[in-house]
Parts: sequence; C-alpha cells; structure tokens
Amino acid sequence: MSGGGGRTFALMLICLVAGLSRATPVRASVSLEAFGALPKVADMALSPDGSRIAYILHRNGTSMMLVRELDNPEARPMGIDVSKLKARAVSWANDRYVLLHTSITLNTTVFTAHKIEFGGVFSYDTVTRKARPLLHGSKQLGINASLGRIDRILPEEDAVLMPAFTGQVAGERVRVLFKVSLKTGKGRIVARGYRTQTDHFIVNGKGQTIARIDFADKTGKFVIKAIRTGIWQDLYTEDSKFYPLSVTGLSTDGKSLMILDHRGRDTLALYAMSLADGSITGPIQAREKADIDHTLADGADGVVRAVAYADISGTDYVFIDPDMASTWKAIKKALAGSVVKPLDWSANRRKWLLYVEGGRTAGAYMLYDTSSGKFRFLASVHPDIRPEDIADVVTIAYKSKDGTRISALLTLPPGYEKHPAAMVVLPHGGPASHDSLGWDWLAQFLANQGYLVLQPNFRGSDGFGAAFENAGDGEWSGIIVDDVTAGVRGMIRSGYADPKRICIVGASFGGYMALAGLVFTPDIYACSVAIAPISDASAFIADRAKGSGRKSSSVSYWQEAMMGEKGKAHLDTISPAKHAAAAKAPLLLIHGKDDTVVPIAQSRIMKRAMDRTGKPVQMMDLKGEDHWLSRANTRIATLRALEGFLKRYLAPANTQMATEGRKEKP
Repeated sequence: MSGGGGRTFALMLICLVAGLSRATPVRASVSLEAFGALPKVADMALSPDGSRIAYILHRNGTSMMLVRELDNPEARPMGIDVSKLKARAVSWANDRYVLLHTSITLNTTVFTAHKIEFGGVFSYDTVTRKARPLLHGSKQLGINASLGRIDRILPEEDAVLMPAFTGQVAGERVRVLFKVSLKTGKGRIVARGYRTQTDHFIVNGKGQTIARIDFADKTGKFVIKAIRTGIWQDLYTEDSKFYPLSVTGLSTDGKSLMILDHRGRDTLALYAMSLADGSITGPIQAREKADIDHTLADGADGVVRAVAYADISGTDYVFIDPDMASTWKAIKKALAGSVVKPLDWSANRRKWLLYVEGGRTAGAYMLYDTSSGKFRFLASVHPDIRPEDIADVVTIAYKSKDGTRISALLTLPPGYEKHPAAMVVLPHGGPASHDSLGWDWLAQFLANQGYLVLQPNFRGSDGFGAAFENAGDGEWSGIIVDDVTAGVRGMIRSGYADPKRICIVGASFGGYMALAGLVFTPDIYACSVAIAPISDASAFIADRAKGSGRKSSSVSYWQEAMMGEKGKAHLDTISPAKHAAAAKAPLLLIHGKDDTVVPIAQSRIMKRAMDRTGKPVQMMDLKGEDHWLSRANTRIATLRALEGFLKRYLAPANTQMATEGRKEKP
C-alpha cells in the first residue's frame, strides 16, 4: 500500500493532466532511519470490555508486548519483552488473557525444507503477568511446522481451539483440534480429522465442531464435511487443483457457512452455504468490478460482520449488521480523506479501535466512542515522520499495449513541479496482490529521495476480478511486462519521467519484475534493484517440490502462474537468469539469508549469470533476515544500499559517475 494525499484521478496516462504538478514547499529531508525503522506500534487490540489496549512496541532495538489502561494513561503499562521473537500480532481472548502471535526462523532437518518460519501463540495473563506458549508439551502433539493458528476463542472457559498434527498413526500424521487452556498452555484433543487431508475445523460460538475442510493435493478432491447425528458426512465436494472456495465464518443464526466464491461471477463474492443440505444462496455481498479481499468475523462466535472490497483508493469495508453499518458510516464521514481500517470493537460495540493511514499520517491508532461521537488518538506508528514529510500520492490509469486499462499509484516527490524527473518503477509482490492508497514506507522513502514512484496494478494482480488476475498466468515475461512498460512510456510521453533516469525496484514477485525489466526490456531502465526475487523458475519449482511434494497444490499453483493453464510458456523463457546476457543496466540484488519463501539461492543464481556474461552486478546478503524485511537493522541497510545505488545511476547526466561495469559492494 502507498501513502500520501490520496487525491484520485480518472485519467489515461497518454495525456497526464497538469493537475499533477506540485508547488509544495521543500522541507528538510527525513532521515533514512525514520523510513527504515519498524513501526513503533506494530499492532494493537481492544479488550472486550473496552477498558484496555494491548499492543506491540518497537523502541531502541527492543520489542515489547504491552497492556495499557485506557482510562488511566498515567498508570505504568504491564507486559513482556519479546525481542527474541518476531512479534506479529496481538488479540484478546477475553478481558484477562491476551494472545500474542509470533514467529521465528528455524534451521531444521526434520522437514524437507532447510529452514521454516515457525509460528506460535502465547497467552499473557494480565493478573499473574506471566506468558505461556500454547500447545507446547501437550500430550499426543506431533511434529508441526507451525503452531500459530487459532480456530475459535472460548472466552468463558479461558480456552482457545487450535489445529495441529498428532504423532504418526499407521505411518501418517493426523490433523486434530486441541482445546487449549490459556492458564496452563496445555491442550487436549476435541476433534479429529482425516490424516493430513483435513486442513481446518469450523467451530460455532458454543465451541462445538460443526464442520471441517478436507483437501487432497494428490487427487484434487475438495470436501466440506458437516457433523450430523455425530457422524462426519459430505456437505459439499468439488474436484479442483486448488482451493475452489474459502469458508470465512458463520451466518448470524449459525445455520450456514459464509463462503467466498465466484459461482460463475468474475469477481469474488460472499455466499451462504446451508449446514443442513449444502445448498448455496446469494450473493449476499458482491460488486461488479471489485473482489472481496477478506471478511471481518468475531473471534468468539465466528459470525461474519463485514466484508472488505479491494479498491485502489483503499480497502472499502461494508458492514452487514445495520447498527454497525451506521457506526461505520459516521466514522468514515468524520475521517474522510484518510484510509481507515476497523481493527476491533468492544463486546457492546460502543468503542471501536481504528487504524488510520494515508492523507497526512504515516499510520495512527485511534479510538472511537459511539456514546460521545468523539475520537481519541492512541499512538503514532511512525512518530519521526511528520505530516509535512509525507509525499502526495495520486491514483492514475493508463492503457496497456493491447488497450487494457491498468490502474496505478503515482507518488510525487515533495516540491515536485512538472518536469522530466528521475523515476522509480515499484511493482508489487504476489503477483496475486495489488497496491492501493495507504502508507508505503518504501515508496515514501523513494519519493523523499526525490524520485517519482510508479506502482502499476498489472494483469495478474488480484482484487479486480478473475479474468484480470488469470490474464497474468503464463505471461510473466509477456503481458505483465507490457503492462508495466506501458506505464513507463506513458510517463515519458507526458513529460513527467526522464527517459534516461528510470530504475525498476521490487521485492518478491516485484523483485522478479525488476529482473524481468532488466533483461526483457533492457533499453528502458538505467538500473534495477531486486529484493528477494525469483530468477530461475525451474530451480524455484524444484525447491517448492522438495518442500511440499511434486504434486502439491503449491507446486501446481506456481506452475500454472508461471506457464499458464495449458503450459504455453516454458520455464526457461520467463527466467531472467537464463537471459542475463540481454541486460544493459547495472543490477543490485538484496536477499535475506533466512528467507523461507524465496530461497537466497535465487539471487545467487542471478548473480552468477550476470558475472558469466560480464554484466555489472552487486549482491548484498542480509544476515538473519526473512522474506519480509522484518528487522529494523536490515531494513535500514537495504535503504542505504538502495540510496547509494540510485544516486549513482539516476544522477543527472552531467554528474553521473563514469563507473559503469565496476563491481563494488553496496
């Protein structure tokens, strides 16, 4: 997501209007460290009674999980140091217990993958002020790659329900559901699935297991089973290589599963599946040109309260309950101009916890009281970045090579007035993802450095319907590259981008796009920076197969995304490492050594390919870093390397260093 003023334009880039010009006074530059720092408050949750907040605080190199009284701000918060873990999120099980969601990168020989990102949950007792890991040491608990999922909270019982694998039974592990005490951390089995095929269980507000989802990678059989008269019976079946639909919660009366599915539609919509006979009704919520990105459901009963539609102007929430819809309308009206996300609400729904970004904020947590109609500021996410430091962002649209409309974000450097400026193209990851208005630390850093930043939602992006997303399959070096290239050329034609000072930068799939731009459109870019990129598709697929099996849905997904449904694209044709000789611009590779999503071997393959052909390349390994740049020190190191590299190769012609081809460490 990307932050800024959030002004919206419906225009074609062929003739960008003069309204994009800015005469904003140039202010003092923000430090690189301010952009690279982890969010000071990384997550926040509201207690059910609305009296306290729990949050993750990053400060001075330490990470804490803290609990604070809302009505007594002078009281010292309680909490624990979580610096040795990656604290991902917090939530409340009830008014006494806080749930802390964490992960840690583990080196292991137990699984076929050499490294795994192991997730776990701790319960923090606000009475005893002690934390306990959940499920660890429980009887019958087998070897698991993660213990980080909670299927239901049982607030009255001081317990949660968590899925996990048992030890091997008849040579195979079995997925079961544990009821876990928040006091002791120990669990006991309350439901059993079918071997490893059971993916997760569906539980009602009474803590009763009412359904489960089975999916067999090898056979492609997807089954939803419901319990009738104490027996598991098929409720819904479908043959599919991938998950054909998503069960996202329960209906208000608890008699139906709420599912996200297409059902013949182009966009993803919300339907109800009867637990009695499997019949599907709806859509209950749907839009013609926007997918439902996710839903919001209560943790205690699983009832879906709202849907979130993908929108380039910021995720658009629609509440199903009339009273909640009325409250949300008042919140949106009062905070118009910002991107607002509902994070939590008290049990009586009088207090709402909100996350606000975009506009002139780099992220803030606020509390809304329905009784008074007043907002209360709670915490700033990036307190060292002032409102005047935030670059403006506009939404734009342009036509690709074949006439397809592509939406994009354009971040403008502070003080920018229309002229051909240096530009960074910043494709998103995924590819099944999308950019929308909000706070984007990397885009904002680049704009603060004086660069225009273009973030295109190319085909293959999600949120805009199945046809748009599926159009990217098998087109990694074709249509997707065309969509990005069309945006660059439009910016050049319109007089905004200097054609000799354009760099492409990206992470994950965006890193692949940075490599693709380098080798498949070598005459466009003056440089390329790829962070955790895929460079060799065959090697990447082989690594996936080693970790999850050749016939796994993960391998099938990536094969179809890379080659298309009918395998029309050969893996070598889309692999930048196989085409390194075509590169004309210098390349900087940045990769975390603990990356469990895209192995660092992918960057090393690309570096060797560039070295063999004598092309300028640098590589920086990030010790202790994962796929998501989760640590402040490596984020800052990444920005420093990026800053120097861009200054070197995007400098005006009269000051550019004549050092092409020189290989130096960033």
